[in-house]
Order: sequence, then structure tokens, then C-alpha cells
Amino acid sequence: MKGRKPIPTKIKLLRGNPGKRRLNAAEPQVPISMPEMPSWLDKTGRAEWERVGGLLHRVGVLSRVDAAALAGYCAAFSVVAKAMRSIGRDGIHIGAAGEAVRRNPACTTLNQALAQMRAYMVELGLTPSARTRLTVVTPEAKDALEEFLPKLSTNAAAG
Repeated sequence: MKGRKPIPTKIKLLRGNPGKRRLNAAEPQVPISMPEMPSWLDKTGRAEWERVGGLLHRVGVLSRVDAAALAGYCAAFSVVAKAMRSIGRDGIHIGAAGEAVRRNPACTTLNQALAQMRAYMVELGLTPSARTRLTVVTPEAKDALEEFLPKLSTNAAAG
């Protein structure tokens, strides 16, 4: 399908519906919940799952159906870490004595994993530009009217 990807209604609402376009009332809604971590993630991927998944869950933008996207991000993060260790150990260019110097294959792996990671980061709202388009309302944040109404009813009862 060509053109821009549709923006989920929840994201439009978090952004304040800047285009003031009609919202999709029939869009499927999924409950906010922390997805189960896949068993196949390695130690680095698991640590990133705990770190990022926990943050996304706390701000209320993560659901069980997002498990594959979060797992993909965490797997790509792990590959990036492994490629960086390889490049750090062996260098950007490799070659045995008498051989032509060539680019370390870990550089290609790194670039591919970084591209995958970036795509998942945008989808999950993990980049600064993706976050600027969101407004997260925490349960602790109260509307000024909500704070004013109890005072008004208390004053009316006292007077």
C-alpha cells in the first residue's frame, strides 16, 4: 500500500489530533499490559526488554500484542552490541598477513541491525522525534477543573 502509514487513533489523541480529522471509532482497542518476554532473547536482549519494556509499560503505551515489535527491537539491540564488540576487538578492517585488507563483516551486520533497531524505535516511540509527537497523561496528573470542583462543593456546603 502506497502513501503514509495510518496513525493509530490512540496516537492521534495523544498528539491532540493536530489535523482535526475524524477519528476511527471502530479501531480495535487492546488493553495496556506488559507482554511476556520471549524465551529466545539472549542476556543482552533480556536486559533491554526489562529496561525499555518497563518504561513503555509505565507510560501506558505497551500491550501484549506489541510483544513481537519489542522483541524485534531487543534482538536488534543485542546484535548491535555483539557487532560493536567484534569491531572493537578486531577493528573495522581485517586481513591476515599476506591477504588483502577488507572490511570487517561485523560492520555490515552492525549497519543492518541499526536500521532494524531504528525502525522498531520509531514504531515504539523510542526516538526524540517520535516522542515529541506524543502527550502522555499520567494518572497523577489532574485536570484543573477536577481540582476546582471538590473545593466548590465544599464551599457551597459550608455556606
